[in-house]
Amino acid sequence: MPTAERTPKTILVVDDEESVRNPATRVLVKAGFEVRMAEDAEHALELLQQMKTPDLCLVDESLPGISGSAFCAMLFNRGLGVRCVLMSGLERADISLSEELLDKVHFLAKPWTLDELTGTVLAALASDPR
Repeated sequence: MPTAERTPKTILVVDDEESVRNPATRVLVKAGFEVRMAEDAEHALELLQQMKTPDLCLVDESLPGISGSAFCAMLFNRGLGVRCVLMSGLERADISLSEELLDKVHFLAKPWTLDELTGTVLAALASDPR
């Protein structure tokens, strides 16, 4: 399984399902990341006000209230320099992202394997956040 760099990167995992949020967190912590969790976009926005800006947000598309893609758009519009990975059981083509965000938001299909999760996160972290 791929691992994080020596300096721990911070990841915010946003998913309303504990059955996804908790395993994702365990895998990422084991890979060397610092991880915070939120069950929806509203909670994630509250966490973002209290914490140092994370290096990456791993976000479920099907969140209650604000969708994952809308959450990622808010982060980019605020100029926070946060990379986003959008998780979904839908096909990437079925997710509504603006033309501007299509190339910026990484995609992880559910269900994912441990290697797919860490590989996608590492690829997103290696990309330009803007």
